[in-house]
Amino acid sequence: MGTALVSAALLAADLATLAACTAPELPPESAGYFRAIEASRLAAASAQSMVLEHRAFWAAGSSGEPGDYEKRDLRGAEWRASLVSRQIEDMLREED
Repeated sequence: MGTALVSAALLAADLATLAACTAPELPPESAGYFRAIEASRLAAASAQSMVLEHRAFWAAGSSGEPGDYEKRDLRGAEWRASLVSRQIEDMLREED
């Protein structure tokens, strides 16, 4: 279960990044812009949730330890999701 959560978190972080990169290319008043923003937020929140679920999985006493690659990928997913969340907040702040 641990590696599947990491893979899913990485994919969600990638989706969040793609949606966040798409938003500035769209007219700020368009529905597509707001859909890209919302997709980015949801994907970033999903990635962050899976990171927490992975940590809870190992903290609950699962046998063994996560491998180095698993830990690195988990940190990468968490960092990218956090970065996207900050970028989206900055974009929305600039609109005001």
